[in-house]
Amino acid sequence: MTGDPAFEPHVTADNKILYFGWEKSTKDAGIWATDRTAKGWSTPRYVGDGMFVSSDQSGQIYVTNFASGTPKLSKVTLTDGRFTAFENISGGVHPAIAPDGSYLVNDNGDGNLAVRFLLSDGSWSAPTSLARAGIPAAASIASISPDGKYLFYTYQNDLYWVSTEVIVNLKK
Repeated sequence: MTGDPAFEPHVTADNKILYFGWEKSTKDAGIWATDRTAKGWSTPRYVGDGMFVSSDQSGQIYVTNFASGTPKLSKVTLTDGRFTAFENISGGVHPAIAPDGSYLVNDNGDGNLAVRFLLSDGSWSAPTSLARAGIPAAASIASISPDGKYLFYTYQNDLYWVSTEVIVNLKK
């Protein structure tokens, strides 16, 4: 992969697949994956368009999809290891799904982290700003620890973390 920028790595909860953005070529710029093998990682394979992969414990993948020209948070359907369909959830970027799939954190590209909760009918709630929980309005690019206990985010060129209880408390 030398010489071709790779970025935004995401390892699945089962620790078997590493997804990442790769500008391998203009034609195949997008999301790539490599599988864990007994000898290390497999040769990368192109999986589809998008950026910023996040997945839950069930293996469901969420990405930022740019197909419409406007970034959208999308749930991805995988068929034979390739993205075959995108279910748009809302506008926004940088999805971070809870390990159990119960909530999704994202920002709008300029900060303003928000959370959506998965409803019993399978749809998502309206976004709730994490600024209500004391997270700076300009915070962005969230991720959630594999155990679901911590929310990490960037703010003013630094990394921060808080308990995910701040998210759980917003649902009440």
